[in-house]
Amino acid sequence: MVEGKILAAVGGEAADDTSKIARWSLVPAENSDCYRNVEITVISASQIVRQITIPNAFVVGYEEDFTDESGAGKFRLLMKQKKDKMTALKFEGGFSGE
Repeated sequence: MVEGKILAAVGGEAADDTSKIARWSLVPAENSDCYRNVEITVISASQIVRQITIPNAFVVGYEEDFTDESGAGKFRLLMKQKKDKMTALKFEGGFSGE
């Protein structure tokens, strides 16, 4: 499960790319374009603490919430790896101590 913020374009700034995630979530499982290479970088205290690579990910669930009064929405993305490609998953971490 990946959670993040949806930032609105303000004052001529470029909008974020979360709309691409929303469009990906609409691709049916029967379509080979539903599989994507996903790289997730987890940052804590300005340090990369984990990098996850999912080479054949597809969307199981996606939702957006715009109830925040600050103008920022939230999204939640649930992905899975293609079953026959599980050995291709990569979890790397401990970067601050390496």
